[in-house]
Amino acid sequence: MMWRLECQPTERAEPDQPVSLVDYLAAQLLLEKHLCLEAFGGPGNRRGSGAGLRSDLTITLDPAGRAARHAPDEAWDLYFAIASKPSPGLSLLEDQDPHKLCHAVESFTRDQRRMVWQEAFEAAYRNKVLAGFRARRANPDPGPAARPEFQVMTCLDDREESFRRAVEELYPDAETFGGPGFFGLPIRFTPLGQAITQDQCPLHVKAAHHVREVPAEVRSHMRLQRQQSLSRMMHRLDSASKNSVSGSLLVGLIGLLAYPAVVVGFLLPHLGARLRAAIARFVRSFVRTDFEMVLEPGEGAFTPAEQADRVHALMVNINMKGPFSRVVAFLGHGSTSVNNPHKSAYDCGACGGNDGLGNARLLNQVDIRAELQKRGIRIPSDTWFVGGLHDTCNDSVMFEDLETAPRWATAMLSEAQAKLNRAAAHSALERCRRLHSAKGITAAGRALRHVQGRSADLGQPRPELGHQNNAMAFYGPRSMTRGLFLDRRSFLISYHPDADPEGVAIGKLLPGILPVISGINLQYYFSRVDNDTLGSGTKLPHNPVGFLGVQEGATGDLRTGLPKQAVEIHQPLRLQVMVACRAGILESILSSQPEVARMVRNGWVRLIRVDPDSAEASIHIEGEGFVSAGSSGSPVAEVARSADWFAGRMESLDPALVVPSPRGEVSRAS
Repeated sequence: MMWRLECQPTERAEPDQPVSLVDYLAAQLLLEKHLCLEAFGGPGNRRGSGAGLRSDLTITLDPAGRAARHAPDEAWDLYFAIASKPSPGLSLLEDQDPHKLCHAVESFTRDQRRMVWQEAFEAAYRNKVLAGFRARRANPDPGPAARPEFQVMTCLDDREESFRRAVEELYPDAETFGGPGFFGLPIRFTPLGQAITQDQCPLHVKAAHHVREVPAEVRSHMRLQRQQSLSRMMHRLDSASKNSVSGSLLVGLIGLLAYPAVVVGFLLPHLGARLRAAIARFVRSFVRTDFEMVLEPGEGAFTPAEQADRVHALMVNINMKGPFSRVVAFLGHGSTSVNNPHKSAYDCGACGGNDGLGNARLLNQVDIRAELQKRGIRIPSDTWFVGGLHDTCNDSVMFEDLETAPRWATAMLSEAQAKLNRAAAHSALERCRRLHSAKGITAAGRALRHVQGRSADLGQPRPELGHQNNAMAFYGPRSMTRGLFLDRRSFLISYHPDADPEGVAIGKLLPGILPVISGINLQYYFSRVDNDTLGSGTKLPHNPVGFLGVQEGATGDLRTGLPKQAVEIHQPLRLQVMVACRAGILESILSSQPEVARMVRNGWVRLIRVDPDSAEASIHIEGEGFVSAGSSGSPVAEVARSADWFAGRMESLDPALVVPSPRGEVSRAS
């Protein structure tokens, strides 16, 4: 954490304030020396007392070490328990075999037993998903129209799985795509009037250029100056509020002014959310904004040609090359909540824990569209691209820059936005099945109002469930997952193996995205299996400290990982990375991409190749290569609508095939 702040000055509360990891470690060593003096009367580096202390600590703090002392007795107990239940295998044991069995049981450690259970847990889930792929292949979805009604590209985020499925159920002629939420544009972004610059790209990617949001019209500059002054004042107030002295004074001075807003936030959170949204829309309506490329020392200009190169690479990699509908929406995503020090955990991981609106809007520049035409992406004259944001907490969809659209596109943009908001409401209904506070809600409209209220509730420790239960990533054509209920557990990356016979595109998509999604999965995994040690415990006593993280109470430790409320229903499975591709391509990637190979071979993720024609799968086993994953799995249920499968059920659900009524009836019935 300190090293990142030293290397990334823009992330500090005060960018000019020096931060040094060496200074931090020096202070920590001084404190440790003081504690050692108090604990055993010495500096902690003497062989006698130090070695004894380490031994005592090992026995005291390591439960496995204590258990190992009694392992032989436990092995005999286990053997006699097994022997009390006759079985063919036990009857064949010779006289000396009990000793071998005891040795085997004793050597079969707790960690090894846990690993066997973990593998079985993951295999059970994996087999159900693969059975779903085979069922979809046997009963293919008709897909969108030759020219889709509208097209939407969302982030690959697992929370978008239900949103994309809802779009396609309600509007069968629509088409959806999934890709990295920063849309291939690694930028440092300064929002309008803000004092802080944020990196809008994955943590393993270096932001290449600085982009600043600015007013598009000269008459807006005075308003901008006022907004910048207000932003600087609010930033100083925010900094002062976190100071022990000035913070106490500010609480007394501002508390009375904030009292009405706090009362509304507690008693009528839904009303408070609507008021804040209305005020935000009113303020933004006065300033139409554009983007300004900021030339930093050592960096070249971020030209339209370079932007187009990056966007073109993304569109080719996800096979978004046409035919294009009249409306093509690029939706970033973010999450709105209040009184939530862990908010960035709910925003876009591919945007470094920020929302992806800036990237989506930058993608929608007219110059970029013109450059794409030169690179072979044929965009019809009656097609309009639009950037926007899907809020995964209050399930709203907002298009941006509508005022720049030509008059002929206004009506169809409004219609597309309304349809996407309707789909988001159905996604909210699916989310509500997991919420105790939403029991009895069966209508999409009521579900939408409920999640909007949660996003604005000051006392809500679980504004949304985030990435809980994420378990899979699928790189492949939408035809294999369209109409397949995956319970919001899968990261979905659009990729078409037939358009990539040499594996060039997947060779870029896999190493580019895997660090992000595996990081999310492992963050949830470790925070779930041992929340007190590897997570941050309950969030109720958490206090933000030093703009770095959260502290437990007033004098507790700095806590890392996710809070208990963020992982309560999470099933800790390692990410099952499934790639639809031809034989030999993944082997080539493992030999040429050391970062991917390290994650796969060390067991941080499981890599599965799915044949795009037969849907048969093979899984990578270290030392053996790819071996058949088998074809086991229970029959896959078929339903007419997703709601028929999840209604009234709170548990994790198996994949199901959504086979709707004839085209057009679903939309009228929903």
